[in-house]
Amino acid sequence: MPLHPAATILLMPLLVAMQSPAPPAGPAPPVEPAPPVEPAPPVEPASPAAPSEEPAADDPSEPPTFGEPLDEDAAIEEAIIDSAADSSMAPKRVYLIVDRLTELGGPVVRESADEITILHAGKEKTFPKNRLISLVTMVDPMPGQHGVLRMRDGTTFRGIVISDDLDGVVMEITGIRTPFPRDRVLGVVLEDSDEAKYARMRAHIPAQDHVRRLALCRWLFDRRMYRECLVEVDALLEDFNIGEARRLRTTVAAQLALEEEVEPTEFAGDGGRPIRSGTIPLKDLLPDRLLSAEDVNLIRVYEIDFRRPPRIAIAPETIRTLIEENAAHPSIPSTSEGRTRLFREDPVELVRLMFELKARELYPQIDVESEPYALNLFRQRVHDAWLIGNCATSRCHGGLDGGRFFLHQRNSRDERVRFTNLLILLRLRLGPQPLVNFDRPLESLIIQHGLPRTEARFPHPDVPGWKPVFTNANQRLLADSLRWIESMYQPRPEYPVDYEPPILDLPPKRDVEGGEPDAGPTR
Repeated sequence: MPLHPAATILLMPLLVAMQSPAPPAGPAPPVEPAPPVEPAPPVEPASPAAPSEEPAADDPSEPPTFGEPLDEDAAIEEAIIDSAADSSMAPKRVYLIVDRLTELGGPVVRESADEITILHAGKEKTFPKNRLISLVTMVDPMPGQHGVLRMRDGTTFRGIVISDDLDGVVMEITGIRTPFPRDRVLGVVLEDSDEAKYARMRAHIPAQDHVRRLALCRWLFDRRMYRECLVEVDALLEDFNIGEARRLRTTVAAQLALEEEVEPTEFAGDGGRPIRSGTIPLKDLLPDRLLSAEDVNLIRVYEIDFRRPPRIAIAPETIRTLIEENAAHPSIPSTSEGRTRLFREDPVELVRLMFELKARELYPQIDVESEPYALNLFRQRVHDAWLIGNCATSRCHGGLDGGRFFLHQRNSRDERVRFTNLLILLRLRLGPQPLVNFDRPLESLIIQHGLPRTEARFPHPDVPGWKPVFTNANQRLLADSLRWIESMYQPRPEYPVDYEPPILDLPPKRDVEGGEPDAGPTR
């Protein structure tokens, strides 16, 4: 996202100095010819003899370390807080590449500028840092935290970091749980969430530093963190009379009004405080019923793709019930040994068996822990990529002017919101053409209404503000959206989820906007 021009001038020195989001790596140790970022196994180990010139304690030839957050906004953040690195990033567990034959890891016992001592196989082992090919800090990710995995052959992968330990790294990439053995891994760099960055920046800005406080407000606005931005800009205006802050406050309040959070505001004079208008908040008028977490899991069960299965867990009690209620079926082993093996069976095969037996009463007890392939495509390439930003805005199908087709846009990253919108697309009929046509995906209304009107067989109504999604520059989005439709389970199941797409029932326009009442509620 482009940086505000004023912030660019303020932060230019650090922006130039910090182009790369990855942690800086120093040059190779004088005893080791291999580049520190790619410690290839064929490199010969360093000679045991001491080098002719021992590096100083602060020498940059120290082996590269991993584990610091990958922060694409590092220059902005450091310019705002103007502080040293967070001391909480000290390593807890490390993996050492000593030479091409020796690698080991464990918790750190002691560490200085020159040496590191770890606990390995119950014994303390100490190594001079300048003799190591690489010192890798293993990370402890928060649930759902993203990161970048760097392999020893130079390739990188981005996904949700599940675990990082002595055996290797496990990541969830496009919804698929993928293990990477330690002997192929170089290190993991965690990405900070915007919320974590905000908390860190806020803690480092002095109350009297209005310049950095205003820069923080702009930073929050650029990331669409409008509620947090409103809090910060209101606090700033309590302490300082800054014209740009007042203008930003008006913009933020208007944006939140569109997103159903607060009502629009006006200022009384140049230094006046905000005065709230008398309109009814949109959040009191729009549908708010969402699917439950149990509904979300059940839809995931019905969309499991056995060619690319997600992570699944099944409790032993569920397996026991499956055996007891289907004991006479030939697919259930008749022997005690065979039935015992079912408790050790791959959960994916157990789900396949449940589907074969049509044990639908047990489907809610299948715990789908990651997104099935088709639903992950919907999340990444449809819902978050263009549906929310183009169709679910307050001025379109996310507000009062969307007609019968309503989409939830508040907290759009919440899986309950996403699956509710999915079910609306699958169940709502606006006419003879379905919103999602599984027989002829290109004729789906959500596809046709995203095409330029001159190219669509069923063009979007000519309404002010509408713009096509699938232009010549966005053909990748069109291809991915069609791929999502084609990847959904066939033949189409009917989810046993009690939900009907909402129909807006509006009060008279006078009560909403202060105008004259119209003929009646819109249906």
